[in-house]
Formats: sequence, C-alpha cells, structure tokens
Amino acid sequence: MTKRAAPQPTDQRLATLHALPVTLPEVSSASHLREGGLPLLLYTITAAVLSWPLLRHFTTHIVGTGADPRHNLWVLWHVKEALLGRQPFWDLPMLYYPQGATLLTHGVGPVTGFLALPFWPLGPEAAHNGAVLLSLILTAWAGYLLARTLRLQQPVALFAGLFLLAAPMHLAGMLGHISKAFMAGPPLVFLGLVNTLRPNRSPAWALFTGAALLLTLAHNGYQFVFTVLILPLLALLILWRRPAELRQATARRLAIAAIACLILAGPLLLAITSAAGGSGVQVDANLGSLDLQPDALEFLLPSAETSRFFGERVARFLAPRQAQPTIESTVYLSWTGLLLAGVVLLRGKRRSRTWLVLAAVLIVLGLGPRLQLAGRTMFTEYRLPLILPYAWLTALPGLDFMRAPGRSMMVGYTLWAVAAAMGLQHLIRAGRPELERTRRWALPFLVSALILLEFWPIAWPVQRLRTTPDFYRHLAEDEEMYGVFDLPIKPAPDAWEVGYSAHYQIYQMTHGKGIAAGYISRTYDTHPLFPCLIPESQHETPDLFVNGQPADCRHNLLYQLAANNYRYVVWHQPQPEYRFYQPGSWGHAQSAELIELLYGDRPPLAADDLARVYPVPPLEEAMETIIPALERGEGWRDWEGDFRWAASPATLFITVPRHQQVTLELLPAALYDPTPGNEGVLHLTLDGSPQPPVTIRPKQPVAIPLTLSAGRHQLDLRLEAGNFRPADLGNSRDTRLLSFSVRWIDLRLPGN
Repeated sequence: MTKRAAPQPTDQRLATLHALPVTLPEVSSASHLREGGLPLLLYTITAAVLSWPLLRHFTTHIVGTGADPRHNLWVLWHVKEALLGRQPFWDLPMLYYPQGATLLTHGVGPVTGFLALPFWPLGPEAAHNGAVLLSLILTAWAGYLLARTLRLQQPVALFAGLFLLAAPMHLAGMLGHISKAFMAGPPLVFLGLVNTLRPNRSPAWALFTGAALLLTLAHNGYQFVFTVLILPLLALLILWRRPAELRQATARRLAIAAIACLILAGPLLLAITSAAGGSGVQVDANLGSLDLQPDALEFLLPSAETSRFFGERVARFLAPRQAQPTIESTVYLSWTGLLLAGVVLLRGKRRSRTWLVLAAVLIVLGLGPRLQLAGRTMFTEYRLPLILPYAWLTALPGLDFMRAPGRSMMVGYTLWAVAAAMGLQHLIRAGRPELERTRRWALPFLVSALILLEFWPIAWPVQRLRTTPDFYRHLAEDEEMYGVFDLPIKPAPDAWEVGYSAHYQIYQMTHGKGIAAGYISRTYDTHPLFPCLIPESQHETPDLFVNGQPADCRHNLLYQLAANNYRYVVWHQPQPEYRFYQPGSWGHAQSAELIELLYGDRPPLAADDLARVYPVPPLEEAMETIIPALERGEGWRDWEGDFRWAASPATLFITVPRHQQVTLELLPAALYDPTPGNEGVLHLTLDGSPQPPVTIRPKQPVAIPLTLSAGRHQLDLRLEAGNFRPADLGNSRDTRLLSFSVRWIDLRLPGN
C-alpha cells in the first residue's frame, strides 16, 4: 500500500507557492511559437472553414441575412469615422438627425469596429467580413488561453478553444448577430481573475481583469451581465478551495480585483445607465423573453437553425411540439459535451466541478423566465407554470433590457467548454500511465471530430449591398452638414421601418449626411421628429381631428424638414432585385402619394434609374406651406377600437400657420383615479411653460384654450394621479404603464 506524503508545514507551503513560475504552465522560451502560433493557425483554418462561404465573397458580399449585417457594418464604419475625428465616439448625431442617438445602449458596441480597421482598404464588405472572421478566431484563442491558465494540457486546451469556436451560439453570429461572433471578453475576464487570485502571480493581473471586463461591457450588455454574475461565484469558489492560511491573502487580492473592475468599467457603466434613462429611449424589453426563450429540448438537440447534418431533422421533430427554434435559441450543449461533463461530475476533482457548476448556473438562466419543455409551459392538472431564476434576475434594476434568455450561453459556452475540457483531461490521465502519451493527442483529436460533426454549420447566407445613387457621391463632396430624407420609409405595411432604414445607413457611409432614422437596437419609442410619418407611415388616424376633419400631418413635412436642416428628399426607385419594393407596391404607392402632395408636378432636381431627388425649400418659403395640424408624440399607445390609452406625460404636437388662439377639445374615456370621485387633474406644459391645469372626467368633453405663435409646438399632458399597470390590479397580464385614455382629440381654430 502506497504511503501518503506527510503534509508540509504552512510556512513551507507558502514558500513553495510563491516559488512557482510566473509563466503559463508548460511554456518555455523555446515553445512560444508552439503555444502562440499553433492555436492561431488551427483556429484561423477552422474559422475559415466553419464560416464558409465568407472567404469566397470576402470583398463582394457581406455574410448574414436581413437587416442586422447592414447595421453591423454601419457600426464598424462609425467607429472608423470616430477614430478619424469625423464623428463623436459614443454619440450618433447623424441618425435621427438632428436629434441624434447613442451607441451606449446599442446591442453591438464599438469593439468589433477596431477589428475591422485593417480591412477597410479592401472595401466595406471586406471590413465587415474581416471583423466577423477575426471575432471567431480571437474568441477561440481566448478560450484556449483560459484553458492553459487552468493548467490543462495543450491538446486539451486546443479542444476547449475549438469547442468555443464551433458552439452554435457563437456561429449564430454569422447570421447577423456580430455580438455573438465576438465572445472573447468573458474568457479573458475569467483568465484575469484566476491569475489575480494566484499567490504566485502579480497583483497587477487585477488591471488585466478590469480591462477585460471593460472590453466585455463595451462590446455587449448581455455578456457583461452574465460575466458579472459569474465572477463573484467563481471568486468565492476559489476562495473556498484555498487552505485556511491563504484565504486572507486571497481575499485581499479579490478586493484589489473588484476595485480595478470598478475603476476601469464603472465610468462606462454609469454612462450606459444614464443613456438608458434618457427621455424616449426604449429599453424595457423583458417581456420579449417569453417569445424568445429556448425550449429545454434545444439544450439537448442540435440547432435547428445552424446544424447542417441535423438541423432539418430537429426542426421536423420540434414542429409538432410547438417549439419554435430561433437564432436566439442556439443553445445545444452537444452529446459529446454532456458525456465529458458526466466524467467531471462522476470522476472529476473539486476544481473541475467548479466550472461545471458555474456552467449549470447559466444553463438554468438560459431556460428563460418559465420552463418550456416540448412546447409545454403549463404543468400538472392545475395548469401551472414553473417560474425559473431568469424571471427574478431580469426584475432587478437596470436589467430590463434583457429579452433573449438564451444569450446567457454567450458566457455559458466558455464555462461549458472548460468543464468539457477538464473531463477530457481526466480521460487522458485515467487508465494505464504508459498509454497517456498516446491518449494525449489521440483523444482530443477524436472528441474534436465528434464536436465538429455535431456543430458543423450550414453554408451561411450572404447578401450584396445595394448600389449607391450617384447623387450621394456628389453630396459626399459637400462638407456642410444637413439632412437627407429617404423614401420609402418601409416597403410594406407589415415591414419593420427601423430595420429597413439600415439600407439608408449604408448610403450614409457614402454621402456622410444626417438621415431621419437608423437601425439601433435601443432607440426612441416614438420618433422624435416625424412621429406620425415614422414609424407608421400612415397619415390618417381615427382619433385626431382639425376642425372636425381627420388630421393629416403630411402637408407640413416640408416645413418640418426645413426647420430641422434637411436639404433633400430622395425617392429611391424600385429595382428588379428589391423583392418587396416593386412598381405599384404599397411602399411605392405611399411614396408616390407623398411626393405628389409635397411637390405636385414639379420635376425632380436630379433623377436616374436609382433615385429621384427633390429639394427642401428654405425655411421662410416652407413656412408659407403650413396648414393647421395635430399629431401625437411620446406616451400614446395603440388604438383599441374606440379609444387610445396614454401614459403620463403624453405629448401632442400642434402646428399653426400664424399667431392665434386655438382650442384643444378632447373626450376622455377612462383615467387612473386612485381616490374616490372618478375625476382627475390634467397638468399641461406648452413648449416647456406650465399652463393652467384642467379637471377631466370620463365621457365628458373638455376644452383647453391655447395661444400659439406660427410654427410647431409641443404640448405635454400629465395626469396628476400618475400611471398604473393593469397587471398590478389583478386579472390582467398587461404590464404597460397607463394613465388616461381618450376617444378623440380635436384642434379647433377661430371661425370653425
């Protein structure tokens, strides 16, 4: 029987720990090329294959489908322009011009913009595709470095990076979610923390940890939230594993790491929080989690969205079970990964189980706010849902932007890859020692092949950017800043106007002028400048009237454009390749009607097969075209048949051609009244100036006199009782903020 070695005295153990080498395990000066070059070469080749046909279309198309790749490209362009000093870094003054927008609350931060910089000389397509390819490679390399930091053998560490590279959530970024393509931040944060808490490493690793956390925050909010959630758990588990005599020193290093993270990432986090609370910015998206949460089966089955060999079969299997896979539910753990995790669970050491436990935390969160299993969300004869931790997590302040639970696996796959790699290393070391050298490379090669078979993706779709009109190339030579109003706003009634505006962002990369909208993931709930034209593109509303006639805001568009420094209206013409925008289509007819209304039979300033350009008159001339108009701003909800709810404050815009006194009449339908009496006090603010309050009662018309000068005015209405949520009153799942509802609003002018 082998005799166990006697434990070392405490002082000797400390001396031994502090005497350990500072370099990564098994790394010497002679093997730097093998440690650095081999992984990068392997991951570059693998990324090129898994991203095919990206390289084939590297300079001619952008990889991905829909509007996401186009707005990603625009972000890459904005970063380049900001670094050249042509635009501010975080502000986006050229979108929603001149109101502007912000990159702080956007789902894709500027990090990948830096990765695109070397490729811009080859064109915008190469910049986009190069950033995507580098994102894949660097993510895998970061996973490899973390595995080596955890003292895994190089073949095993190579497997960990390969697992992370091929993970479905990672490769799903190829469809347009570039935030998923770059997932290098979390493994670098964990690497930094592990090194910070090691006694034989410099405390300066705390700065690396903070910098990596800043990188993660600057790239994507989901990755930051889930990384911050795991960091203290990882630190506590490391602290718990340390001998008692080392815990105090480890706790001090942990405090240093926390301070470094606060100093480096804190200012950006405060800026994001401030931007998210800005007026009109739409952030609360939690309820979308119910539609985007993965089915539990999707963790156990290959991705129906991305798997080449199994995707169609899985889709057919899930369809009758009412599970609807999306790009947000690419969370497959792999059968090979599950077997390796089983090895860790049954045979692994406490250190390896740590990573398995942390991965399990994010897997559970990835299930969403309630359990969905084979399409079912209600269980037992009582038909009750099973509430999961994600519902409580997203109820915390500041986390109301989270609408895709499966994105927990953007961090979860790092932990899962490490846990699987530790299971693989245990298999290599198990059994007869003389065979370990053979197993050292053979087993990683075998399990890597199995992983690639399970994860092997589809051939990714690509798209060609639209041809830019020559007139925009002419505008690029003009250094003056002004706006360009693009038509159509959207090609079809059910089209998403924000996504469609990504085409105009691509044009903006040429002309460099402001545009009226822009695809930004967190932007205005109501358009700040043209609320009745964008996003609805519907000029008639059932509840707004001027002198008893339906209000039509389109007549004053030239005045609004001139007042906001717009110079041109550009009507883009249908092209054979524009699937939903053809001659006679809804979008074409809407645009033609608007041009006819504004310009009559006046010829365009410039015209070709791609676009017709019309000038916006000077403000003095545009003032002469004003007619009385009434339009809604922020705070109003959808029309519900015979009334419309509003949240306080709700905004109306009133336009009159000359100085005059008008009367605003409205018929309330219902109002929030927490006290007896069934009446409320409506406080009014006209262009920032308080007006006399009025008392309102349901189903009783009220008249509000106003004195207005020529032009457009903003009237804010705020019910003194405030807002309520129907869900808080019971018997409803409606979580909207509501205050009062109206049946109609009529702007009455003298003599009518």
